[in-house]
Order: sequence, then C-alpha cells, then structure tokens
Amino acid sequence: MAQKDRGHQAIWISFRTGGEKDFSRFFSAFYCPLFNYGLKLVGDEEFVKDVIQDFFLYLYEHRARLSEQVDSPVSYLLASFRRKLLLEIRRDKARQDRLVTNQRSVSEVFVIGKEDIIIKEESEELNKAIILQLLNELSPRQREIIYLKFYQNLSIREIADVFSISYQVVANHLYRALKKLRKHEAAKRLTYSSLRMLF
Repeated sequence: MAQKDRGHQAIWISFRTGGEKDFSRFFSAFYCPLFNYGLKLVGDEEFVKDVIQDFFLYLYEHRARLSEQVDSPVSYLLASFRRKLLLEIRRDKARQDRLVTNQRSVSEVFVIGKEDIIIKEESEELNKAIILQLLNELSPRQREIIYLKFYQNLSIREIADVFSISYQVVANHLYRALKKLRKHEAAKRLTYSSLRMLF
C-alpha cells in the first residue's frame, strides 16, 4: 500500500472517531480532489461548492456510521460525491436543463481543459493544445476515466468503485482510450515527454 494511501486511511480513521480538529484535517485533505472532480462533471463552481459543503456536513453528522476500514478513502469519497452531485442535479430540474445540453446526460458532459494538462516548458504550449484536442475527442466516459487515472491517480479497481462497474469494464475503456490516443495523427506531433505525460 502506498504511503499516500496509508496517510489517507489514517485521516479517515481519525475523522470517524475524532472531533472538529480531525474533521478539519479530513476536509483539507479531500476537499480539492472532490471539488476538482465535481467541477469537471458539471462545470458550475457555485453549485459544486454548495453540494460539497452539504456532502461534508452529511459525512460529519453520520461519521460514526461510516465504514471503519476503507481501502481507498479517495475513491470511496469520489464515488459518494459523484452520486450526491448527480442526485442534486436530478432534484433541480432547472439546473439540470442548464447543465445538460443536446439531450446528453450529466455524466456525458465531462470536459478536460488546458489547465488540467501540466507540461513544464513554455515551448510545450503547442503540445498542450494537441493533447487537449486528443482528450476531447474521446467519449465523455473515457475522458472521465483518464482524469481519474492520471490526474487523481486512482487505480483501475478504485475507478471501478467510483462508477460502480466492473474492473474489466474500466480496463476496457482505458485500453480503448489509450489506443485511440496513440493512433491519432496529432499524437505523432507530440514530443516524447508530452507523450509520457499522456500514458
């Protein structure tokens, strides 16, 4: 188990049994990954902030009933937050109409932007644009899986838990996405370091 995972598990355990200080530590550790993921799903910053506040309040009020041992607190929280976010969107019909266009479901709106792509050198600006083009040609589910795998550093098992689907389905989506990215003509114009960032 990675050091980061052990740290997250320690924060999880202290949150479940501790007080406000432990909650503050828990909130600080998990707010950013949840906020960034929510923003990718719906693109409405204020809505995501509202839902995430309700989500953390719910977790705090029900912390004694949460599972004691969670293999990956990050994937557990991402999955729970995703369900909460989608439930809140379904409850708010007006918001759903604004967020969902062309008869697509909310889970199909997932977008990866330039700010998500970290490439160190300024001369790599063209590479950012190419990578962005490549990623946005993937299906929304494939983009979301790429985001969870490479930006949230989740394992395939953890991603399967987030979506409540099998390991194999996630592996298939990831394989197809990477294969499509590697085959794309634009990928041939990328530098080696940029390609390594993608895969």
